[in-house]
Amino acid sequence: MEKILIINIAVFCACFLFCFSGLKFLLLRRKKQAFFPLWLSLGIALPLLSVIIPSRADFIGTLSFYETSAVVILSGICFLLVAKLPAALSFLIILICAETGSLFLPAGIFFFSPELPFWADRGLLILSWSLFAFCFQYLRVIDGIFGLQGLTSAIGITLLSLIGAAPALLGYMSMSLFAVFCAWQPFNAFPAKLHMPRAGSISLGFLLAWLIVKSSAEGAAPCNLCFNMFYFYQIVFGLLKMFSLNRRNRSLAHNTDYYRVFVSGLSQQNICRAVGKLMILLLIFGCFAAYSPKFYALPALSLLTCFWFANRLQNWRENIPTFAEINQDMVNTFKNNVNDIKNGLNRDN
Repeated sequence: MEKILIINIAVFCACFLFCFSGLKFLLLRRKKQAFFPLWLSLGIALPLLSVIIPSRADFIGTLSFYETSAVVILSGICFLLVAKLPAALSFLIILICAETGSLFLPAGIFFFSPELPFWADRGLLILSWSLFAFCFQYLRVIDGIFGLQGLTSAIGITLLSLIGAAPALLGYMSMSLFAVFCAWQPFNAFPAKLHMPRAGSISLGFLLAWLIVKSSAEGAAPCNLCFNMFYFYQIVFGLLKMFSLNRRNRSLAHNTDYYRVFVSGLSQQNICRAVGKLMILLLIFGCFAAYSPKFYALPALSLLTCFWFANRLQNWRENIPTFAEINQDMVNTFKNNVNDIKNGLNRDN
């Protein structure tokens, strides 16, 4: 345990300092967008970790240097090719890259259901991987949301490795991603000094989706559902709103709850603060999901929590009564009922 903590701290410090220095350099050069320092940090850290960490005993499948390097290269290809392409062609490129990355996954593991044919299960996985990466761009519409989701997903897998629910090597790789998002967040938090380009968000989403797929193959799928439930909820319900007949706005980003409350007047800073509190709660749910006897219990609770959060966010102008106010209201109601009974008895007499 102590060795795992020391390695995690070393990985965090190295990736954070390297990425933060690169972002600071871009800021001094008065650049408005940044991606390369984040990708380069991960491009060095992920393959290097797969080489220098000798233990593979805690893996169900395998994780080789060639697979890690291939996924990093594929994420770079996503960045280069989707930068100036329309949405349909961009998604096709991501789909091809995800299919290529899936060739390294163990053949004997079913991600959705063992009752499905293997090709159907793997096809659903490739589609999910592609959608996760493609839709990650829609988190950029509010300063700080993109980084918050990346931080939550990455640190969640690292925490799973610390409690023995995920392989240690995956935890180290997730820690490198967590460090990169930690370095990014001060530059992107409101008011943002640097912005993530569309292609860069897709590329980082591709890498994050790969780590989620690898940890899910090791049995952490319910945990990952909890960690990413806010993102899944916003994208799924945003798509439903976008394609509903009573909606004029056909933009997925503009149909997310956090964008709609921003338009209604809530500041970006308050939105990020609220989302950050939700992320902490989802992290707790995800870690407990590793030992839950029912795999669907805590993901379902996470979904209900996100539903409540979205409703509360949309009604942000309404004041939430404190516990003391609720208690006083109950006492007053009880007194009024007692007085009504007394008055009724007096009238009868």
